[in-house]
Amino acid sequence: MSCVLRNSDTEVDQSYAEFKSRLFGLVDKKFEGYFSTERQSRIRLDEVRWGGVKQEGIPPLRKPKMISASEADYLQDDNVIFGIDINGDTRAYPKRILATTS
Repeated sequence: MSCVLRNSDTEVDQSYAEFKSRLFGLVDKKFEGYFSTERQSRIRLDEVRWGGVKQEGIPPLRKPKMISASEADYLQDDNVIFGIDINGDTRAYPKRILATTS
């Protein structure tokens, strides 16, 4: 088994942000503003991928129905689950629902 560390420090040419802005702008003009040499970036721009839809293409869930762990019979024991607890409001989100692989 091999492991690739993708989040290492890598020097990226300063013109890359401009390239990424123009490329994503071809999909949706609103994306152009996400990449700029004038903005400080805390993420690696070479790891940003287009998700397959235009901005606002997936409507946000408003007040989604929450179910108890015992009701989540669609989950398997080996599923990866992300959990969060904020001031006693504890929730779990299955990875397969949050993200897809390509």
